[in-house]
Amino acid sequence: MRAGEDTAMRIKAPVKGWFEENREELQPAIQAKHELLSKMRAATGEERVSLRNELKESNEKVSHQIAIAKANWSRKKAIFFHKICQTPRQAWQAIKELIAGDSCHHNKPVAMKMKMKNGELASNDKQNMEVVEEHLNKVYNAK
Repeated sequence: MRAGEDTAMRIKAPVKGWFEENREELQPAIQAKHELLSKMRAATGEERVSLRNELKESNEKVSHQIAIAKANWSRKKAIFFHKICQTPRQAWQAIKELIAGDSCHHNKPVAMKMKMKNGELASNDKQNMEVVEEHLNKVYNAK
Protein backbone atom coordinates (compact mmCIF):
# COMPACT_ATOMS: atom_id res chain seq x y z
CA MET A 1 0.00 0.00 0.00
CA ARG A 2 2.99 2.29 0.49
CA ALA A 3 3.61 2.43 -3.26
CA GLY A 4 0.00 3.47 -3.84
CA GLU A 5 0.28 6.28 -1.31
CA ASP A 6 3.51 7.50 -2.87
CA THR A 7 2.10 7.62 -6.38
CA ALA A 8 -1.33 8.99 -5.48
CA MET A 9 0.02 12.42 -4.54
CA ARG A 10 2.65 12.67 -7.27
CA ILE A 11 2.27 15.74 -9.48
CA LYS A 12 3.28 15.77 -13.15
CA ALA A 13 5.82 18.34 -14.24
CA PRO A 14 4.08 21.14 -16.14
CA VAL A 15 4.50 21.24 -19.90
CA LYS A 16 6.48 24.25 -21.05
CA GLY A 17 4.37 26.25 -23.51
CA TRP A 18 5.39 28.43 -26.43
CA PHE A 19 5.41 31.61 -24.35
CA GLU A 20 7.64 30.20 -21.61
CA GLU A 21 10.15 28.96 -24.18
CA ASN A 22 10.28 32.35 -25.91
CA ARG A 23 9.83 34.71 -22.96
CA GLU A 24 13.23 36.40 -23.42
CA GLU A 25 12.43 37.39 -27.01
CA LEU A 26 8.78 38.33 -26.47
CA GLN A 27 8.89 40.17 -23.16
CA PRO A 28 10.84 43.28 -24.33
CA ALA A 29 8.48 43.84 -27.28
CA ILE A 30 5.42 43.40 -25.06
CA GLN A 31 6.86 45.76 -22.46
CA ALA A 32 7.61 48.39 -25.13
CA LYS A 33 4.03 48.07 -26.39
CA HIS A 34 2.65 48.63 -22.88
CA GLU A 35 4.87 51.67 -22.37
CA LEU A 36 3.66 53.16 -25.66
CA LEU A 37 0.08 52.54 -24.59
CA SER A 38 0.66 54.33 -21.28
CA LYS A 39 2.27 57.30 -23.06
CA MET A 40 -0.58 57.45 -25.58
CA ARG A 41 -3.21 57.50 -22.84
CA ALA A 42 -1.44 60.41 -21.12
CA ALA A 43 -0.80 62.35 -24.37
CA THR A 44 -3.13 64.79 -26.10
CA GLY A 45 -3.51 66.24 -29.57
CA GLU A 46 -0.97 65.58 -32.31
CA GLU A 47 1.36 63.62 -30.02
CA ARG A 48 -1.46 61.18 -29.27
CA VAL A 49 -2.02 60.54 -33.00
CA SER A 50 1.67 59.82 -33.59
CA LEU A 51 1.82 57.54 -30.54
CA ARG A 52 -1.28 55.70 -31.79
CA ASN A 53 0.51 54.97 -35.07
CA GLU A 54 3.59 53.76 -33.19
CA LEU A 55 1.34 51.58 -31.05
CA LYS A 56 -0.19 49.99 -34.16
CA GLU A 57 3.28 49.17 -35.46
CA SER A 58 4.26 47.80 -32.07
CA ASN A 59 1.12 45.59 -31.98
CA GLU A 60 1.99 44.21 -35.42
CA LYS A 61 5.56 43.53 -34.29
CA VAL A 62 4.36 41.66 -31.20
CA SER A 63 1.80 39.66 -33.23
CA HIS A 64 4.51 38.74 -35.73
CA GLN A 65 6.89 37.64 -32.96
CA ILE A 66 4.13 35.58 -31.32
CA ALA A 67 3.38 33.81 -34.60
CA ILE A 68 7.07 33.00 -35.03
CA ALA A 69 7.33 31.78 -31.43
CA LYS A 70 4.33 29.47 -31.85
CA ALA A 71 5.68 28.09 -35.12
CA ASN A 72 9.11 27.48 -33.60
CA TRP A 73 7.56 25.77 -30.56
CA SER A 74 5.48 23.47 -32.79
CA ARG A 75 8.52 22.68 -34.95
CA LYS A 76 10.68 21.84 -31.91
CA LYS A 77 7.93 19.62 -30.47
CA ALA A 78 7.46 17.81 -33.79
CA ILE A 79 11.19 17.13 -34.12
CA PHE A 80 11.40 15.97 -30.50
CA PHE A 81 8.38 13.69 -30.84
CA HIS A 82 9.67 12.26 -34.08
CA LYS A 83 12.84 11.21 -32.29
CA ILE A 84 11.25 9.65 -29.19
CA CYS A 85 7.97 8.10 -30.35
CA GLN A 86 8.58 4.39 -30.53
CA THR A 87 5.16 3.10 -29.52
CA PRO A 88 1.67 4.04 -30.69
CA ARG A 89 0.86 5.31 -27.20
CA GLN A 90 3.78 7.76 -27.24
CA ALA A 91 2.82 8.87 -30.74
CA TRP A 92 -0.79 9.61 -29.73
CA GLN A 93 0.36 11.52 -26.66
CA ALA A 94 2.66 13.57 -28.88
CA ILE A 95 -0.13 14.25 -31.38
CA LYS A 96 -2.49 15.37 -28.62
CA GLU A 97 0.15 17.70 -27.20
CA LEU A 98 0.82 19.24 -30.60
CA ILE A 99 -2.89 19.71 -31.27
CA ALA A 100 -3.48 21.26 -27.86
CA GLY A 101 -0.71 23.78 -28.49
CA ASP A 102 -0.30 26.19 -25.62
CA SER A 103 -3.29 24.89 -23.72
CA CYS A 104 -1.81 21.40 -23.37
CA HIS A 105 -0.82 22.07 -19.78
CA HIS A 106 -4.35 23.14 -18.85
CA ASN A 107 -5.79 19.65 -18.65
CA LYS A 108 -8.31 19.34 -15.86
CA PRO A 109 -7.41 16.51 -13.52
CA VAL A 110 -9.89 13.68 -13.34
CA ALA A 111 -10.87 13.29 -9.70
CA MET A 112 -11.55 9.68 -8.85
CA LYS A 113 -14.26 9.47 -6.21
CA MET A 114 -14.72 6.04 -4.70
CA LYS A 115 -17.73 5.27 -2.51
CA MET A 116 -16.86 4.94 1.18
CA LYS A 117 -18.57 2.67 3.74
CA ASN A 118 -20.84 5.46 4.94
CA GLY A 119 -22.19 5.96 1.40
CA GLU A 120 -20.41 9.27 0.74
CA LEU A 121 -17.97 9.77 -2.11
CA ALA A 122 -14.31 10.15 -1.25
CA SER A 123 -13.12 13.75 -1.52
CA ASN A 124 -9.33 13.27 -1.62
CA ASP A 125 -6.63 10.77 -2.50
CA LYS A 126 -6.22 9.52 1.06
CA GLN A 127 -9.89 8.54 1.34
CA ASN A 128 -9.74 6.89 -2.10
CA MET A 129 -6.67 4.95 -0.98
CA GLU A 130 -8.47 3.70 2.14
CA VAL A 131 -11.38 2.41 0.03
CA VAL A 132 -9.02 0.68 -2.42
CA GLU A 133 -6.96 -0.77 0.44
CA GLU A 134 -10.04 -2.23 2.08
CA HIS A 135 -11.22 -3.70 -1.22
CA LEU A 136 -7.85 -5.25 -2.03
CA ASN A 137 -7.59 -6.73 1.46
CA LYS A 138 -10.96 -8.44 0.93
CA VAL A 139 -9.95 -9.69 -2.53
CA TYR A 140 -6.51 -11.02 -1.67
CA ASN A 141 -7.31 -12.28 1.83
CA ALA A 142 -10.51 -14.10 0.90
CA LYS A 143 -10.62 -17.79 1.75
